[in-house]
Amino acid sequence: MNSAAESRDYVLPADEYYGDQFVTDQVRKYKERGQNHWNERMGKVLGMVHESTKGPSDVLDLACGIGAFTIAAAKKGHRVIGLDYSETALKAAEKLAREEGADCKFIHGDATKLPFDDGSFDVVIASDIIEHLFDPPLLRMFQECFRVLRKGGAFVFHTTPTRYLYLMSPLRALPLVPFAWLSQPKLDRIVELYERYPFTAIYKAVYGDTWVNITAKRGHCNCPEADHLHDMLESAGFTVDRYEPADAPADLAGSRSYKILAKIFKNSQHLRGHIWGLARKPA
Repeated sequence: MNSAAESRDYVLPADEYYGDQFVTDQVRKYKERGQNHWNERMGKVLGMVHESTKGPSDVLDLACGIGAFTIAAAKKGHRVIGLDYSETALKAAEKLAREEGADCKFIHGDATKLPFDDGSFDVVIASDIIEHLFDPPLLRMFQECFRVLRKGGAFVFHTTPTRYLYLMSPLRALPLVPFAWLSQPKLDRIVELYERYPFTAIYKAVYGDTWVNITAKRGHCNCPEADHLHDMLESAGFTVDRYEPADAPADLAGSRSYKILAKIFKNSQHLRGHIWGLARKPA
């Protein structure tokens, strides 16, 4: 296969991403969610689901992995289906659901070719999948989510902007410090230009390839800049109600340097650890 960036329909195979050890680690993190960032992340997503519904609803948890959001939404009384392309992850999800007495269903499938009729769901959750898809399959996924939602339905998403988090170390971020006082649009434009040209060139010289290609082979390949993500969702038919950049949660931002850089670049949307959002299918 050519480099990941050249093959824009490339998706990391399930058995390469969801190895046994990865799934074991995910289950451990879920069970220890009181001591890590999982409760915060799950609470934020489920809060957006709650505000988007008027009681028990039909919910699709897209790229559900080990079923954390599926199980949590089912416990809130929703009728939930979790879909993932990894059979290994789905087996772990089914086991967790049985252990926790959660009434939900899991299906093996492709997020870009959903096996559901038009208008099947009130809510679609897409947490931690956007960063795993290049634009062509990502747009197809958005279009499929739009198709399976009922009119007025909600698309709740969460992602990590991997591209710019690579800059959040003292050495890499140093050239950007003189621009930190700029307003958000101007600062983020500087961040884009810095990452696109000098940073990428240096990274390729040191590591033999661009960060995009290297991280894509590990599963993270996309960069959800606010305007571009907004445009993609609108092109799929959605209206975007909310877009909320936020710093990485406490257990991921434990280093003193990250906390200092987060304060310095507080005007930036790009240099955030997480992005939350809610879009709707027009009624």
